Amino acid sequence: MPRIDVYLSDDKTSLYIEKAVNTLKPSLKKLYGYDVRIVKVKDSTSALIALREGVDELPAIKIKDRVFKLAEAERAVNMLLSGKSPDELLERRVSSDALKKRAENILRNAESMSISLESIAPQAKDIIESIKNLESEIYESEFKELDSELREIEDILIKESKKLQRMKEVKSQAEDLYRQVLDGISSLKETLSRIQIIHADMLIKSLESDAINPSDCGEDIDCLEKSINLSRNLISVISSIKGDISSLERPLSVLKRVLAGEFDDTAAWFDASFKTSAFSNFIRRVKENYRDGITLSNISDIEKAKKDLSLLDTMASGMEAGVVVRRSGLSLDRLIAVIGDEASSLVNIVRDDSIDLNERMLAVSTFLSKHMKSLASAAEVMEEVRRMFPIWERYVSSVLESKSIIRAEELARIPKQWRDAVIDNMVNKKMAIRLPDGRIAAKLTREVVESYKLEVKNRIDRTLKIILKMEGMGISLVGQEKELKDLLSKLEGTDLSDVDSAYSALIEIDRKLKEIENNLREAISK
Repeated sequence: MPRIDVYLSDDKTSLYIEKAVNTLKPSLKKLYGYDVRIVKVKDSTSALIALREGVDELPAIKIKDRVFKLAEAERAVNMLLSGKSPDELLERRVSSDALKKRAENILRNAESMSISLESIAPQAKDIIESIKNLESEIYESEFKELDSELREIEDILIKESKKLQRMKEVKSQAEDLYRQVLDGISSLKETLSRIQIIHADMLIKSLESDAINPSDCGEDIDCLEKSINLSRNLISVISSIKGDISSLERPLSVLKRVLAGEFDDTAAWFDASFKTSAFSNFIRRVKENYRDGITLSNISDIEKAKKDLSLLDTMASGMEAGVVVRRSGLSLDRLIAVIGDEASSLVNIVRDDSIDLNERMLAVSTFLSKHMKSLASAAEVMEEVRRMFPIWERYVSSVLESKSIIRAEELARIPKQWRDAVIDNMVNKKMAIRLPDGRIAAKLTREVVESYKLEVKNRIDRTLKIILKMEGMGISLVGQEKELKDLLSKLEGTDLSDVDSAYSALIEIDRKLKEIENNLREAISK
């Protein structure tokens, strides 16, 4: 039967070991089959016996061929008391440096993140303290046990670190979005202050009250995420409101003119011509509804204002078109004679009080826009058109304020047959410029030149593709291909820093491109 030899002196540690071994004797024999022999080294004879067994320092414990001395002996007893078997004490010893470094890293990382280890892992402090006090070498089983305990602490720390990082990211996102909400509301207030006729204090307060300030959430991640979702929604709502307000700028200018009485005489003339009071009633109702401006308390108020003002804008356009009729001296009878049944139908609609007033006004506006040219003779219309030029020019200028470049067909409020004449007149008066491709701009800017450059490039690319297809069919167009590539090179080398010089260069490139295009068309036709 294997035996454990215990060599003791009379020091305090020996007394502790003796007491512990006597306690362990029964279990060591029963569980592991080990006898225990205690040798008290008190004289030279017992000392020689100990030396023969390899014991030169006391206290000591010998298990098989392994001798544990001094503090190591005490440690071996403690391990037996903790439930380790004698055979486990014979396992190899490994360096404790790796454990100590990991323990130091845990402490350092926790400190850098301002995390209290005791708050997330109550056992961490004792474990790390015991690791710091380890000998340079420890048993492999002890190493594994401490390694496992460190892993648990590290896992908890990593989890807490991720939680803190997530909190930091969510808080940063919430603060950024909340700042965007405040900036959006501030911008909206500024826009509304310029318009004046719109009163939206209640709407603004509603938007402000809907937002959640992240600073009120503290470390509550659910609150912060709610703040994020609300802010995103509010940013979208504010953007939509600003877009709606922007789209109302022209109708609002019309409303101001209506409130100022600019359409009163025209409405009265229409009433007299159609033998109705519908036009004056419409103007009167608009004045009554918007005498104190437009109050926006919520989003639905915006939708209603858009609908009402859209009709007003359309009606105003119709009335302005009707000015031509009025100044031409055409009577209602003449109008009916020129237009025919459709005019008669319109008269019946206008006089029918059972039809909604808004629908009647819309019918008149649509009619006048459609038949303006037919309302008077060519000479009379031309005379009146000339008088309309300032109105149309203001309209073109307003469109060019919102768009840097437009096409003539976008000028929907000017009859198609007069658009070019209005634009030519504005060009002559230096109020606009017409690009070689027919588009119109208020003035020559870098953006305009860049757009023109892109249009010319696209034409060159299309023409090159046509040439390549034709050459694939056996038609030689090497000369034209070279000319196009030269033009493309000049185009790409055009410096846009001087817009006037760049514009002149682009016109010359465009002119040569048109020559190539014409020559190519002739070649294709042959």
